[in-house]
Amino acid sequence: PVLMLQFVEAVEPQLAEAMPEHAEAVAANAQRLREQLKQLDADCRSQLTQVPVRRLVTFHNAFDRFAQRYKLEVVAHLAEIQTQGPSITAKELEQVRSAIAKYKLETIYREPQMPATAAKAIEQQTGVHLLVLDPLGSAGESYDALMRRNLHTLVEGQQ
Repeated sequence: PVLMLQFVEAVEPQLAEAMPEHAEAVAANAQRLREQLKQLDADCRSQLTQVPVRRLVTFHNAFDRFAQRYKLEVVAHLAEIQTQGPSITAKELEQVRSAIAKYKLETIYREPQMPATAAKAIEQQTGVHLLVLDPLGSAGESYDALMRRNLHTLVEGQQ
């Protein structure tokens, strides 16, 4: 939410300049979005400071900054995203299994856009719960709705 707020600050004047006939609407919409993002940030901060489990495993680095901002630590990724698509190696799988054991994690996170094969294998091998964090959302879904869904998932999974 904090980075999105910076995006709004950067884009608002450019939109107003590009569409001067809509400058008032651009300003009003930007202000509503600022308020929404500030509330989302406050909600993330208050809810995530309450979770007892501070470490997590995600599919890849899409949530690293988010985790860092709210004082969580991503200790392993299921895969690195290559230009040709996801590629999960035996070494990465072992790193994830080791992190789960070392930190006694009970939940790991996959992404709906990526194959769940490795995550499901780890779930079966280790008994962890498998939840979904979504970095992209679905068509028509607002950023706020997407991030609130992810927040709910994190709060549930980090108990």
